[in-house]
Formats: sequence, structure tokens, C-alpha cells
Amino acid sequence: MKPFVLINKNYPPDSGMTGSSACDLVNYLISLQLNIVVVTLKSNYSGGGNPKSCDGQTVYRLSGIYNGKNKYFRLFSSIIENWILVRKALSLKPRLIISLTDPPLLNFWVSYFSKKRRIYWVYWAMDLYPEAFIAANLVSRNNFIYRIINSNLKKNRPYGLISLGPNQQFYLENYFGKIDNKVVLHCGIQKNITETTILPFWKCNFKLVIGYVGNIGEAHDERFVMSIIDSIDPEKQHFILSVYGSKSKCLIDYAIGKPGVDIVSSIPAEELTCIDIHVVSLLKLWDHVCVPSKAFTAVSLGCPLLLNCSKKSDVYGCLIDASWHFDIYNQNTLKSFFSGITSKDIITKRNAAFNISKNLVSFNDSSLKDIYNLLEKCD
Repeated sequence: MKPFVLINKNYPPDSGMTGSSACDLVNYLISLQLNIVVVTLKSNYSGGGNPKSCDGQTVYRLSGIYNGKNKYFRLFSSIIENWILVRKALSLKPRLIISLTDPPLLNFWVSYFSKKRRIYWVYWAMDLYPEAFIAANLVSRNNFIYRIINSNLKKNRPYGLISLGPNQQFYLENYFGKIDNKVVLHCGIQKNITETTILPFWKCNFKLVIGYVGNIGEAHDERFVMSIIDSIDPEKQHFILSVYGSKSKCLIDYAIGKPGVDIVSSIPAEELTCIDIHVVSLLKLWDHVCVPSKAFTAVSLGCPLLLNCSKKSDVYGCLIDASWHFDIYNQNTLKSFFSGITSKDIITKRNAAFNISKNLVSFNDSSLKDIYNLLEKCD
């Protein structure tokens, strides 16, 4: 029988949340005897996600072109890498292709060749391209190449859609038109994480710990994090910073030497619960273009959020009950928040996070079954 093929640049044993989530899905589908293979690249990624085992999977790991952080080099190298990935996937004569979105525009090339070869494709919308180029101010909507890509992608509506939240799903159905086979699968949900029994050095002072962990890139507001660093009371609160991404250097340089701040290169998953409040930011221009998995990771572990985003984002829509929300902020509002927050406030939000976590786990388990059913009925 022809295989189902999943394509993404990032895949275990490399770290990264998109690859980690894809690996979970593949393991689940294999457990149900589905014939699915993976096409990926040998690459290094600075992202999070627990180490996953892809033992028992059929994985074609091809050589990539560029693993650096320069966004322009990444864009140009992605053209070649997309061709490498799609060409291999097509050579396997697939029954259906599941396309994630790394490298950028992978979804476009999969949609184009799927239509040309009359192959079904499923769009797993980890990030939205070419919309991300607009949000990052790389091109304008009037750009000739952007308009060609955008127009062709709209014409090649996917057989199925896996979105990261209901608002993103609604946005994509406005973009493509009605899609009958659609599933919401939240990214970043953690299960069966064993909490550390040895507290990290930055937790040993029994202060309230606020943390920003993960990507600080084009989609995130580094000024919000800077304002928090300047607003905490170092006698009562501590800030932990562990970041990568295009804005990480500027944020780290700003945080160095600030009272009450520790900077670490990485934080293991089992130590994430040592952070009392996780900071999450998403700029309004990036609504639906991406949905920060770090927010869902934190809440799935029972940790509340300090949230900077618009009310249209899925992070707000799904996680607001476990969050303090700052759409508009300034130094005074943040200082007031940190001077007034109590242990009771933390406990209330933690309880809300645990309740949401149970629902998220149950919801995602149901979504995995829906994805299996979506694929099985493809003929």
C-alpha cells in the first residue's frame, strides 16, 4: 500500500517543538498500523521540546543547506531545501503528504506538486507562510513574488487541515475556503513530565520566580520582557532568562547585570515547574501566523502565564483563565502588578492551569484519533 509521508525540516533526534510534535503523531499512527514515513533534513535547531525516540519509524534524513540564524540566508536556502524534501517525498509515491512549515514555504511547494501529481495533502499549520513574511516586514503585500505564491497557494486547497487553535483554524478557512477535514491539535502539551527533585540554583532563594524561556524572535515583543525585568522587586522576585532567536542577543545584553536576574543557556523540561509565572509574548501582527507552543507547555504543566498578546490570538482564547493579560503595558502598570501580587493569586491561577491542562490533554488525545480517521478515509 502507498505510504503516508510527513515532511518537516526539524525532526528528532534534533530538538525542536515542531519535530517533537510530529514525532508524537507518527508514533501514534504507527501504533494503529498506519503506513507512514518521514522525510526530514539533518539540521541543528535551538528550539525546545523533549528528546523523542523515533525508533521503529522509517525516517529519510537528507542533507540540508543552511542551519544559521540569518533570516535572508534561511529564506534563500529554503528554496533548495524545499525541493530536496518534496522531491524525496514524491519519489516514495505517497498516498498523502502531511506538510508542516519548515523550511519556510514548504506548504506552498507541497500544495503545488500535490495538485500537479494528483496527490492529497494535509496542511499542518505550525507557522503560516507566506503571511509570516508580511508580519516580519520582509516583503509587502504588493510584492510580485508574494502575490504569485499567495494566489497559487489559495488555489491548491488542502484535503485536510491541522491547526494549532480554533482561531487559527477559522482564519485559514477564510483564506482557503471551507475545508471539510479539519482538526485542532494544540502544540506543546506536555504529559508524564517528572518534576525535578533537586531545585535549580535560581529557585533556592524562595522568591517568586518569573521566567521567559524559549524563542524571542520576530513574533515576540522583547520590550515587554525588558519592562518586566525593570519592574520586579529583587527583594521579593527573581527573573530567569533562557532564550534563543533573532532578538536574544539584544535581550541578553540588556539583562546582564540587572538586579534579580539570572541568565542560563537552557532549562530542562523537568525544571519548568520551578518557574512560578511564565512570560509569553506575541505581537498583534503575528496573530494566527504562529501560536506560541511555550504557552501551552507551561499551562499543561500547571504554571500560570504573564501574557502579552491580542485577544484574537489562540493563546488568549485558550489560556486566559490561567493568565494575567497585558495587551497594553507600561512601567507603572507592571510595577503595580508585581508589588500587589500575592501567594493566593498564584495559587488561584495555578489551579486554573491544572484544570485547563486536563482539558488540553483530553482534547489532544481526541484530536489524534480524528487525524487518524481523516487519513484512513483518504482513498
